[in-house]
Order: sequence, then C-alpha cells, then structure tokens
Amino acid sequence: MGAVVGLAITSTTFNNKLSTYLTENLAGLQLPPDFNPAVFVGAPAEIHKAPIPEPVRDAIIHSFVMAIQVIFFCVVPLSAVLVLCGLGVKKQRLPVALRGAPPAAA
Repeated sequence: MGAVVGLAITSTTFNNKLSTYLTENLAGLQLPPDFNPAVFVGAPAEIHKAPIPEPVRDAIIHSFVMAIQVIFFCVVPLSAVLVLCGLGVKKQRLPVALRGAPPAAA
C-alpha cells in the first residue's frame, strides 16, 4: 500500500512539474503550427520520431530532466531516512510452534 501511495504522489508531482517546465521552456521558441506538447507527456519516445526543430527538442528533453530531478531530490532523502529506520529493526525468530505452520487464510 505504501508503494502505491508513493507512486501516486511522485507521478502526480512529475506530471505537474513537467507541464510547468514545458510551458516555461517552450515559451520563447518558434513552434511548428500543429505542435502539441501533450503528445510528449503521454509518449516520451515520440520526441525522437516527431519532425520538430532541434531547439524545441532540446527544450522538451530539458523539461523532462528538470521534472525527474525534482522527484529524485524528494526520493533520495526519504530513502536515506528509511535506511536509518531500518537499522533499528531487530531480528527475532518465530516461536517454535509457528515455524512449520501453513499460512493463515485471509
């Protein structure tokens, strides 16, 4: 359950930051007339297939890098805290009566 919540939070943050950075980085560039940046949010591999100018491609890649960087800077300190918490966990053996028991029904 914790992984699902963490994934939901990080993916929401990533999508919000990506749209913000795309807007900022593409603001001063000459864009093609049928250009839609939402295509690259849903399918990032399209950046290599789409016929877009090199400055626009660089701005899109830079936006992705900046959005991933935000997530990285949030996840790494949290991981360090979790490692420190894990150091305090003690190993305890199961009682003899439970060692060979079948798993409990849900």
